[in-house]
Amino acid sequence: MSEAQLLGVVDDHEDGVLDAVEDALHQQRTSREQLRQALRPQLTAALVRGYEVGYRAAMATHDRSVARLQASADTDVDFLAAPPSPTSTPSGEFIAPVVDGPEVDPLAAPTQEHAYDWAALGEPASDEDSASDAASELNENDDDENENDEEGAPIIPPPAIDDEGGDNEGAGDEEEIRRTRKSSEEIEAQAEQIFEFIQKNPGTRAREARQALGLEPTEWRSAVQRLTEAGRIFYVGSTRARIYFPIPKRKDGRPKKLTATTFILALDELEPETMVEAGAEWGLTFNATYVHQIRSNARRHLARAQALQDARALMVRYPNNPEGYQALRLAHFHAKRTDAMWTACQALTTLNAADERERAFYETHRARGTRPPLGTITADLLRDRVLLTDRVLTTIVDYLIPALLERYGRPTASLGYTDAHRVDPARHSLLTEAAQLLGLQLHPVYQHAGVPRPLFFIHGDNPTIGVGAETSRVTSPSEAAFLAGWYTSYLLPGHYARPLVRSEPELRRWVHAALSLSRGEPVGGLNPLELATLEKQIDPDERADIREQAGSCTPESLDITTWLRNVDMTADRVGLLFSNDLVQAIHSIRGGFDLGDEATAFRVDGLRLWSVSEDYLELRSLLGIALT
Repeated sequence: MSEAQLLGVVDDHEDGVLDAVEDALHQQRTSREQLRQALRPQLTAALVRGYEVGYRAAMATHDRSVARLQASADTDVDFLAAPPSPTSTPSGEFIAPVVDGPEVDPLAAPTQEHAYDWAALGEPASDEDSASDAASELNENDDDENENDEEGAPIIPPPAIDDEGGDNEGAGDEEEIRRTRKSSEEIEAQAEQIFEFIQKNPGTRAREARQALGLEPTEWRSAVQRLTEAGRIFYVGSTRARIYFPIPKRKDGRPKKLTATTFILALDELEPETMVEAGAEWGLTFNATYVHQIRSNARRHLARAQALQDARALMVRYPNNPEGYQALRLAHFHAKRTDAMWTACQALTTLNAADERERAFYETHRARGTRPPLGTITADLLRDRVLLTDRVLTTIVDYLIPALLERYGRPTASLGYTDAHRVDPARHSLLTEAAQLLGLQLHPVYQHAGVPRPLFFIHGDNPTIGVGAETSRVTSPSEAAFLAGWYTSYLLPGHYARPLVRSEPELRRWVHAALSLSRGEPVGGLNPLELATLEKQIDPDERADIREQAGSCTPESLDITTWLRNVDMTADRVGLLFSNDLVQAIHSIRGGFDLGDEATAFRVDGLRLWSVSEDYLELRSLLGIALT
């Protein structure tokens, strides 16, 4: 039996031996005889496994020698006596000399069979399982070489041992290798499973993780070795006391280089001197003073994060109480977040609660961000950071828009708008830029000098925004930007139903009818002309999509009142994002031009809270309007 095979057996039973020692110490069984009794089952099991591995190695050598002699002599040769069958039970007479007496020839067969206590040693492996275990242990030391192969390259194990003898050549032998050796993909899948567990449970121990994931020690070691060499995890300690931590990822998904800071923050409970020694094992050089400094900075960061959390909780509970915004501004000041501090001062200004320094800071930097943002918000950011509307209800209403326009709108020409009223959207750059921000394509824009409002809706052939008299009273560029963003937001999928169908019960009956039609159920609530319009405008593919999106939800579960309110609040957010002026946005909501329902304190409070949120700050940074 080679040294590599012996080490494999030791590694496989090491945890069991240590567990037995720990249990004995826990039960205060510390005498020599008590420890002997506690360790005997584990040590005996290790010796049995060593015998099995050594036997199979000898058997393989024997069979290869026979094959070579047969090939050279071209005749059957009975070369040596075959070792005993691996299915035979190892006898106590063979094991005892290994423990207490001289060495025993590994090829010597037991002289006789004895009754054997398998309960103490573990269940005997079948022929197939034993061959698999032996091949796994014999090949375990080759993992180091396989880890250095190109990523995704298959692991090529040494020849597996065939219980029936013969060289490992041909299709049958290849099948045996595949049976006894995990593929690279399987090992990689186990490694990913372990990495996810360590990410969720940093500081986990091997035994806890193995039990949670249902992995064998050899599977755990192989996967952990792969993760360690890939720079995705690191560990501290040895053997059973070892604990594992993940290494943070880069933006592109690759693991970062293990740094002293990451190492120190992961091991917060170790003494600085112990930390220095542990870091040296990973090639990290630092001293105890550096450990104190990193931990002190981390505690300050944690305190600031807690202050932010407390301030936001206070604002949500009391949206008109300036104390929450003042605490938020102070937390951002300590964190040196200039743009976040400016948005907090802006919110305090709308509450008339900003002191002289806060107001001066807000006014000084206000002019720097008045230009409308450029670029486009991605669909994911728009959904996750801006939109408030329910996805299922929005899908149904969006498919209803053509039917609603036919029912509540009129042909554009019959409304008095001709080609003479059409203007190039580029002439109204704010509308064009607002549509670009949301990733929308504007329908033709009509201008009517007789309308005394800057912007309005035209319920014609398509959802359309009209431009009124150029002399309409717009007091500032930020007001014009807010209105452009606000009106354009209603061109988002489904949102145009809000200005088109002003009554909540009216929209409700259309939504219920569309859901029933899509499910093949009797349609109620519509007159025959409306039903014919619905059937014409929602085709079979759209009905199938409605069924898929709606799932098992009932018409009563669709909260249309909240959906209508959230459409308006989404418009408020888009207007603020486009104008970059909360003071002007709140002024327009409270008394602006035809901005839907009467402005409510709920909408104003909601917009003010969003103006200091991390979602809004992230969007400001991405669009290039954040203060730096």
